[in-house]
Amino acid sequence: MGKQMIVREDYSPFLQEIKHIISKARYNAFTAINTEMLKAYFEIGKRIVEEEQKGEKRAEYGERLIEHLSGELIKEFGRGFSTTALKNMRIFYTIYKDKIGQSVTDEFFKLSWTHYCELIKVDDNTKRAYFQKYAEQENLSVRDLKRQLYSLHYERMLLSKDKKALVEYERKGNVPAKSEELI
Repeated sequence: MGKQMIVREDYSPFLQEIKHIISKARYNAFTAINTEMLKAYFEIGKRIVEEEQKGEKRAEYGERLIEHLSGELIKEFGRGFSTTALKNMRIFYTIYKDKIGQSVTDEFFKLSWTHYCELIKVDDNTKRAYFQKYAEQENLSVRDLKRQLYSLHYERMLLSKDKKALVEYERKGNVPAKSEELI
């Protein structure tokens, strides 16, 4: 006969506490890894810019630095270092170098690399800063961030007389599908 497990009445709170400890540890591990990877991508972007420019204001074009670097890194570390990824790291550094500066703080790294890959596509600095803050505050997934970027959320927010109602409407997953709804 198998052993029967005796469960006390107060077992449920104990189980919930253990689950919470595990969830918190996993979240902390993810956050630490994400922060270190973003710091690494920032530093890689910085080194690429420095190597390309060699002290000049503009890089000499025609050099195949990124393509060569990509090939070498993929051989050593596997995927994740495509020419597109390395170009994104360079852009990431270029855009955020003044905001991060010498002191790279964990506060900056609330979003994932994939979030930043979407944010660096936004040309307008004010719009990008808005979406970065919005994604952090609303804890947007990358998918939700993309949806907001491509649904003209920022432009609607600027035109809206009731900004809180618009944010609440979108928080529920409602996104205008027709041009009439945008207006």
